[in-house]
Amino acid sequence: MPLSTQELQQFKSIVESRPPDEQERFKQKYNALDTAGKEQIVRKGLAQFKPVETPTPEAAPEKSTMLTDPLETLRRSGGDFVSSIVQSVSHPIKTAKTMGELALGVVEKAIPGEQHHEQVADAMGNYFAERYGGPENVQKTALEDPVGFASDLSVFFTGGGSALTKAGTISKVGTLAKTGEALTKVGQMVDPIGVTMKAGGAALESATKGRTIGASPKSLNNPVVDAAKRLNVDLLASAQSNSRVPAILEATAAKGLFGKQILQRVDDIQRSLMNIGEDMIKQTGKADDLGVAGEAISKGAEKFRDRFFTMKEELYKKAEFNSRGAPIIVDTKKTQDFIKTIMDEKIAAHKTVGRASGTDFFEGLQERLSSKDNPINAVEARAAIRELNKKIGNINDPVSTGNKAELQKLASSLSDDLDNAVKTQAPELAKDIDRANRFFKLSLEEMNSHFGKQIMKYSDQPDKILPAIIKDTTSVNDIKRIYRLIGKANKTNVQAAFLRDFLDGAKNPARTYFTPDGLSRQINKFGNDKLAKVLEPEQVQKLNDLAVAARGMGKFERIAEGSQTAFTGRLLAEFTPLLHGDVLKTGLILMGDRMLSHWIASKSGQQFILRGVTLTGKTGKAIQKAAPKAAAAGRTARIGGLASEEDLND
Repeated sequence: MPLSTQELQQFKSIVESRPPDEQERFKQKYNALDTAGKEQIVRKGLAQFKPVETPTPEAAPEKSTMLTDPLETLRRSGGDFVSSIVQSVSHPIKTAKTMGELALGVVEKAIPGEQHHEQVADAMGNYFAERYGGPENVQKTALEDPVGFASDLSVFFTGGGSALTKAGTISKVGTLAKTGEALTKVGQMVDPIGVTMKAGGAALESATKGRTIGASPKSLNNPVVDAAKRLNVDLLASAQSNSRVPAILEATAAKGLFGKQILQRVDDIQRSLMNIGEDMIKQTGKADDLGVAGEAISKGAEKFRDRFFTMKEELYKKAEFNSRGAPIIVDTKKTQDFIKTIMDEKIAAHKTVGRASGTDFFEGLQERLSSKDNPINAVEARAAIRELNKKIGNINDPVSTGNKAELQKLASSLSDDLDNAVKTQAPELAKDIDRANRFFKLSLEEMNSHFGKQIMKYSDQPDKILPAIIKDTTSVNDIKRIYRLIGKANKTNVQAAFLRDFLDGAKNPARTYFTPDGLSRQINKFGNDKLAKVLEPEQVQKLNDLAVAARGMGKFERIAEGSQTAFTGRLLAEFTPLLHGDVLKTGLILMGDRMLSHWIASKSGQQFILRGVTLTGKTGKAIQKAAPKAAAAGRTARIGGLASEEDLND
């Protein structure tokens, strides 16, 4: 008996209810059989298999509302809203086509008869009728889909408001135009995209404006920051921060395969600090050689000494004759008594040791001063004083050797005799003589001071003069006296040589950079008060700034002084994946290492590590500014998305 149509349909239903792979096997086997075989397999299949009943679909769960679960409702409603926008934006060509069809459909509805595109307009109309057809539907839509409801209201109000505004403008009916503008504003106020962007933008602006991401301003080492600014040197972030983090980051970069850039930066900074020191010396305009400075000091001291004698000589020239024109006679009894004392000592020394230097000179001077027939006058006394001073200043004079103190006392005694004679016989010059003597007394104190004696002592070894007179034990007051003795003209010579010796004492053994504590140690050695007397104020400030900068750079150096083991360990960690054949992972690690190292050494990286990034709130402002345009685009996209949905195009 042949198979009935019902049996064939039942067998087909059985086959189609099976999984795809089973269906394929049935078809292959069935097609390979003849008519009898096909009947047999159908009957066998009907006997063995039962059609799979399609389960009855469960009733859709009841949607939440703003009254039952507001958070879930807003989440679902917002998701549907975003989905419609995304649908429109993701398929721009389809959306544009549908929008065009919708527009044509609206136009065609006004034309008698049924046109092709009217179904799109009808579908959109049915969609809105279902949502807003009657008070109950309006309430249901508002409670179940609040975001979509707000968007639809925005579309209605902005679209209708715009139409009224244009109509009012064309018809010149002001009330109608104003009503349209008011409706448009209401539509913009309820638009979910505009409202969200404005609120979100305002919140973002408030949250970010003036906020700093990264390092805290409190971590800045302000003394180092200020010193770097005055020196015009871009120090490492670690040098300008109180935090250890910048130093660790910089040292980490320096110890890696790509640490050359940060190390080069450190070298450049150290060289800049050294150059600032060298420029300080050059700006004095003098050679920084100790020998040159010593010669200048020695010559300055000689000029100081000669200045008194020049002044005294001018006075004595005026005092050669008294007011009556008679020569001024000098009573030298006091000086003669002193010469006699010297001679007695010389004779005693000759008897004791068999020799006494300079006896002939002292005897000759005694005879000249003691002549009763031809008493010595002012001119002759002056000549004797000049001769004495000449011998005192000549280290090669045989009389001066071993008799310098005696010669100095003789010159002083004879000057006193001459002064007394001038004051008595030419009283009009008395005040000038007293003033010159006061200067001489001061001069004598300076010349006989420790530093004055050191200058004289090393006059034939000028490179030793400056270290001997200006050192850590020299008092602040003595610095002032030294400059008074050598003269202001020689001050820059002293400063140049002093700075050279000072800065060299702060460098590493190879003299290639300042050690972290070198300059601070030198400053502490002399003290800022003393340095302020030796150098100019701006030079002292610069030395202190250099000391602060060098000490700040020391933080990186201390952390970067890791062992070779640390470097080797890092290399092993980076290349371990390569040992397991993972070339890609090794490449990514090395690329990341290189990028991080270069960023840390870069200007932007250093700025971020030191100060972070201060936000201005511009992004939040931009979002608020873009909200109206984005809302308008969103409304258009929503209409396009809704019109593109399959249920509206069936």
